[in-house]
Amino acid sequence: METWTYQRNGAIEGPVTAEQLKSLYDAGEITLQTLIRSSSAGGGWRLYGEVARLAPSRIPRAVKRLWPFFVFGAPLVGGLIDAFLIRSTGNEFVESNISWLSHVPTALNILAVALWLLLISIEVQKKDQQHKVAGMAVWLIAAPLYLTFSWWTTVLVSSLVNAPFGFRVPECQADITKAQVKDTFERTAARLGAAGASAIALTDEHQEWGAGRIRMCTGKLATTNGRTYSVRYEIEDHGNRLFLRRMHGFNITMLVN
Repeated sequence: METWTYQRNGAIEGPVTAEQLKSLYDAGEITLQTLIRSSSAGGGWRLYGEVARLAPSRIPRAVKRLWPFFVFGAPLVGGLIDAFLIRSTGNEFVESNISWLSHVPTALNILAVALWLLLISIEVQKKDQQHKVAGMAVWLIAAPLYLTFSWWTTVLVSSLVNAPFGFRVPECQADITKAQVKDTFERTAARLGAAGASAIALTDEHQEWGAGRIRMCTGKLATTNGRTYSVRYEIEDHGNRLFLRRMHGFNITMLVN
């Protein structure tokens, strides 16, 4: 069986098998510039990177080993979270915290990109000293492409989960809808002569009509000034737009009586 010796810190070490030599490279113990010699090579020293059957792939292990998680896992989880938020009804936690929960699918995609780039940069810095700048440049260019892909994959997952059940647009009583109606009221309270008033609860929600990506709803909005307002609100799906502050493009417009 062919064995190898290698030079490290001025000493000759080995013999080791080809697989052990590759493991040493993967662990950062040797580099592409390490001198190695095969037992069948007649005593000639060669650079590790010059031996074709030993030379590593330019694709980092973080890509080769973890690509299913980053390509499919993160978008799948993000899409399921978005689908849950659209369909959630009667969950006080979701209704009260939708302002930050709606960022979760976006944050998950960005976190996946950051983690993948971190793992890649560690490998490039450790191993390929001659090409580390070029290597990092390639992956920095690839990052926005991956982010775009993962974003639309997340959108696709959410749509595939929601569309068959008629949830392209949230229901009138959905937690995300109620939260946005209350938020809309509080932002316009001064113009309604209710400056300083906050929305407490939206009740008696009913759909007047719905067509395509629009629902028209009515309800009763109780506020902290002791009044209950009759509200008529429209939910319109503006589509899943890239890099909006929320995963979905739902827009609430409201009339208050």
